[in-house]
Amino acid sequence: MQAPIGGHGEAGHQEGLLIDVERAEDVEPEFTLLLENVQDGGVLQSVQMLASIVALMAGLENVGGAEEAADVVGANDGAHRRVLFRGLSGYMGEWRTMKRLLTAGLLVLGLTAGAFAQALAPTVNVRGVVASLDGNVLTVAAPIGTATTKITLAPNFTVQYIVKSSLAKVAPGSFVGAAAVPQTDGSLRALEIHIFPPGVTPGAGSRPYDLTPTSTMTNGSVDTIGTTKVDTVTAKTLTLKYDGGEKTITVTPDTPIVTYEPATAAAIVKGAHVNVRATKAADGTLTAAGVNVGKDGLVPPM
Repeated sequence: MQAPIGGHGEAGHQEGLLIDVERAEDVEPEFTLLLENVQDGGVLQSVQMLASIVALMAGLENVGGAEEAADVVGANDGAHRRVLFRGLSGYMGEWRTMKRLLTAGLLVLGLTAGAFAQALAPTVNVRGVVASLDGNVLTVAAPIGTATTKITLAPNFTVQYIVKSSLAKVAPGSFVGAAAVPQTDGSLRALEIHIFPPGVTPGAGSRPYDLTPTSTMTNGSVDTIGTTKVDTVTAKTLTLKYDGGEKTITVTPDTPIVTYEPATAAAIVKGAHVNVRATKAADGTLTAAGVNVGKDGLVPPM
């Protein structure tokens, strides 16, 4: 659909519209497509389409009291043909109301598009040791080799210590995260467990995680704690529940268990082991809201 323009058609016709459709009814399928696009996540395309529809409404409003208006889009070759509108003045009130609703919808979708685009920005885990902290720019050195990564921290960035804990601190109702890998029998074996402070419940669910090629991260509330055998070793099982599902994780005695403690920027010292969840911009730059620092030389296991 093209934006409508003012102008004149043939002699005797008043101001008309250019509509890049074969039939006036074609506007209705575009509304249907708009809704489908939003449901499918194509928010940015939907905003552009809705803007075109608002522009069309503005053109119809400009017709004012015209009793008859027509114009031609391209040659009358079958692909484009004359569209005739009659008695438009009787519909102007309805068009203006619709235009107000569509403009409001455009604003909402515009905001949604911004949030949607931000949500789509990829996140990466940066693991290594602190090389330097210069103002809000953190440079992390790779654990092996000479590569470094620069991360711009938010002005009010937070710092947390990662400290050793134990499975004895986990009870039904605890909210924990578990990095795990699938076993041949379909079960999940924990690579690490991190216990969140009371009332902190980030990112409930299960998703791929980059600790190993096949690892997952599951955040959820502990529903049950059981006992099992891994080879000849007694192990624990944690059933983690979250909206829409649950996972049972096997935790062996050698699985690292950690939790969080408050810290300040003073904890970010050269050589400290850190884990930073950063957002990657289109130009490759990294930003982050916080830093996890291993306390007393601890390497964050996640």
